[in-house]
Amino acid sequence: MGDGVIKKVETRGEPPPVKRTDG
Repeated sequence: MGDGVIKKVETRGEPPPVKRTDG
């Protein structure tokens, strides 16, 4: 679940709420 979101963000190059969830 998280991997998919992080991958999508990395492809876009924008760390919105994903970085917050990562830690």
